[in-house]
Amino acid sequence: MAEHHKVTDSDLELRVDAEVRLQDLTRKAINSLDTLSPFGQGNPRPRFSATGVELAEAPQTMGEGDRHLRLALKTGDRPLKAVAFGRGEWAEPIGAADGPLSICFEPMINRWRGRESVELRLIDWKSGAGTDGSGSDSSS
Repeated sequence: MAEHHKVTDSDLELRVDAEVRLQDLTRKAINSLDTLSPFGQGNPRPRFSATGVELAEAPQTMGEGDRHLRLALKTGDRPLKAVAFGRGEWAEPIGAADGPLSICFEPMINRWRGRESVELRLIDWKSGAGTDGSGSDSSS
């Protein structure tokens, strides 16, 4: 017989280690975080939040069946690439979001073709109008 567990508000909360400014996420800063590795079940990858985030580039789906999302986000002049694995369904609502976004993410270094760049792995988001990553209205 399966045990039943009552879902509480704390079960739905995201773990966030700190709020940061996107412009502070340099390769040097991310490489410093990587000294905390190896990451895994007992040592989760650092997770951050940022507010006042704007779309720098329209979201696009990618991968087989458009399962994943890629986009560019910014709070200052420097846009950062972001990916949301398994969240292709966010493309329309995040593209239509009203006002700046609040985001939860894990920063990482993307190494591709001999180049390194800071990239965000988007975990969740909420618009200034109260729409969140689940597509629901979180203001009600």
